[in-house]
Amino acid sequence: MTEFNLRRYAARETAIGIVINVGVATAPSLMFTTIAAAALRPVREVAVGLTPQFFMASLMSALVPSLLICRKQAKGRSGVLPPMPRLRPDRAAIIAAGLAVAFTIIFLALIHVVLAPLAAGGMGPDAILALRIVQAALAAATITPLALVLLLRGGLPAGV
Repeated sequence: MTEFNLRRYAARETAIGIVINVGVATAPSLMFTTIAAAALRPVREVAVGLTPQFFMASLMSALVPSLLICRKQAKGRSGVLPPMPRLRPDRAAIIAAGLAVAFTIIFLALIHVVLAPLAAGGMGPDAILALRIVQAALAAATITPLALVLLLRGGLPAGV
């Protein structure tokens, strides 16, 4: 069995999360885009409409990799050294929920502070699709490594 490498595991799970999140965020937009949707929508309306999607992308980006490492450790296949305390799925769920709520609030604030003044006239379907892709990729790229570090914090030896 190889030694557990947190950086490698976090990078792999982050890459997988980005691909899945972007696919899930993009597919419905591409499937249901119509000519009538060409009207501009106010930024605040777009932000409110994207809130559930961003929250779920954030939650799953933190929860799935965390639960996977808990399961691997429980089965003895994680490669994490024995002195590490047992990872608890309830702790993983609490960390994931907290990060999802915090990052959703931060992302909505950024949309209102940064994007609203730039798109005062509204957002078209292409801009909305781009925002969906960016938010999906950002959810996985920021939350997955942070959730894993918070879950494993204190249990790994230095340098792992």
